[in-house]
Amino acid sequence: DIWMGTLSKTLSSCGGYIAGRQRLVDWLRHTAPGFVYSVGLAPPLAASALESLRILGAEPWRVAKLQANAALFLRLAREAGFDTGSSAGLGIVPI
Repeated sequence: DIWMGTLSKTLSSCGGYIAGRQRLVDWLRHTAPGFVYSVGLAPPLAASALESLRILGAEPWRVAKLQANAALFLRLAREAGFDTGSSAGLGIVPI
């Protein structure tokens, strides 16, 4: 399995991550074009992502509020005639 995600947007940082078995990660690190000339995550960016995770764990109401705001936005956008495609009304709603 490959687990991948972003550290931007929700986690107040930039870049992303790929996690998997050590052999897979090593292979990607040494052969994938995006990794060959890249550098590690800067310490301040890692710290901001870690702090964001800490805040989300301590204040789960933030996620509920974001979901409620996104659902409201999606509903109002559709009522106004905007094409939101198959959006589920999560944190990002394409128009």
